[in-house]
Amino acid sequence: GVAAQAAAFRRGVEDVFAVGTLEPFTTLELQTLLCGTMSIEWSEAELQRHLHPSGGYTKHSKVYQLLIDELQRMANADRAKFLNFVTACPHLPPVGLSMLEIEVLPQHNGHVPTAQTCGNKLYLPEYDDAEGLCDGLAEAFANADYGGLHERAGL
Repeated sequence: GVAAQAAAFRRGVEDVFAVGTLEPFTTLELQTLLCGTMSIEWSEAELQRHLHPSGGYTKHSKVYQLLIDELQRMANADRAKFLNFVTACPHLPPVGLSMLEIEVLPQHNGHVPTAQTCGNKLYLPEYDDAEGLCDGLAEAFANADYGGLHERAGL
């Protein structure tokens, strides 16, 4: 049950440091340290620094700029879906986006983005407009839990 899991967690923590050293922290502070931040805030400059176009995409590619614009417009819930889709974690690490370093590459097969979560890679089709990008991301997020969109075959 839960008691056994809590005891196992405590033993694991005690392997690293004394549990008593956590007493000065609030529950929210511990949650942030262990799980990352619940509120996902980022600026255009941060996105430009930590989302790296490659494989033919550049910082001047239309689809890359559309992605940066959309990520700025997204509500917190959609930002969490984006992070979960690309990194398998719906929260930012405590130090923010700089820990993630997401690579943005062309998706040549199909109209829906795919991701390689172990490498923080987003494979993005060459969308012509923001509506196409939004539709593709929405479809990817809605179907990510059913498999096939997170990890690309052959990689």
